[in-house]
Amino acid sequence: MIRKEVAVVTPHPGLLADHPHPEAAKSIQGEQANCLSHTHPLYQRDNDQLYSMLEAATRGTTFEATIKPFRLVHNGRGAYLALISQHAGRDKWDSVLRTAKDYINNRKWDGTTAITMEAHIEKCCSCYVDWETAAQHVPDQVPEARTRVKSLLDSMENCQDGKVVARIAYVSDERNGMMSNFENAATYLLPVCPASAKLNKKRKTVTIASVGGNLKSGTGPDTGVELLYYSPKEYKALSKDQQDELRRLRPSKKKAKGKGGDESGNNRNKRKGHGNGKKWTKKKFNKNVSALIKKHEETKLEEEKQKAESMAEIAQLISSISGKTAAPDATASAAMQLNSILKKARSSN
Repeated sequence: MIRKEVAVVTPHPGLLADHPHPEAAKSIQGEQANCLSHTHPLYQRDNDQLYSMLEAATRGTTFEATIKPFRLVHNGRGAYLALISQHAGRDKWDSVLRTAKDYINNRKWDGTTAITMEAHIEKCCSCYVDWETAAQHVPDQVPEARTRVKSLLDSMENCQDGKVVARIAYVSDERNGMMSNFENAATYLLPVCPASAKLNKKRKTVTIASVGGNLKSGTGPDTGVELLYYSPKEYKALSKDQQDELRRLRPSKKKAKGKGGDESGNNRNKRKGHGNGKKWTKKKFNKNVSALIKKHEETKLEEEKQKAESMAEIAQLISSISGKTAAPDATASAAMQLNSILKKARSSN
């Protein structure tokens, strides 16, 4: 479908020596494509199939408008030739060749920008590939290996980094054999890229210290006071224990040095009634923590004492009801069960 000549070439060329196809065909499939006629009954079906393939490939691209005139008759061959003529003609290859030459001959790399040596060398390699491809369609001389290495070194002549300059001088020495091998020269230069060293020192991720305010929602563990903002009037209506707990849980911020009268820190807490504006020190913090721990231990001891007294009363009651002295272990077990039931009943009430 996409061969240049519509008519089948006659007379048919002879077979290549020791091959089942002519030299121009290069394969049996190529020979079959050259021999099939465009007047064959299956031609229209193949033509429709070719158009469907091109339409799917160019859908949503700038090339879609090129094949639209062939949509009504599903002329796949006509659409293919139009694409080649408009987007793969000699002028397009001239443009590709011009872009590749401009980068290789004029682009300089000195290691002071964010562009690494690796990126610069990869772009040079890509340009040489485009140059070779374009040379198959438009006449042009593709540079040899020595010329490629020389162009790469010339593009780095403005680099002032000592390590790079030393390695460029080493590559330029004919005795090292790198002037005729682009890959070896690039491999030798890459480890001393100054741009890569700078990028590795920069922080690549962002670390968030905290999100939101410094006060957790809920209630205080000791007095049950709600942890929220209170106006001066509301704050004064709280009990002293609740005010103390709020001060412990909402320490005032340290006033910024050199900035007076802002809306944060001790001044704001004084105005709103949150704390007394004193500096929050480590010593005071440790003192408050110790007081909380001591209070918690005292509360726990008191609960254990009340539990023991309650157990003793229940055991005595069981013994008086039964009218006889039971085993200490059995009495204690019954007392524990009864105490657990009473505790659950009090909690539900």
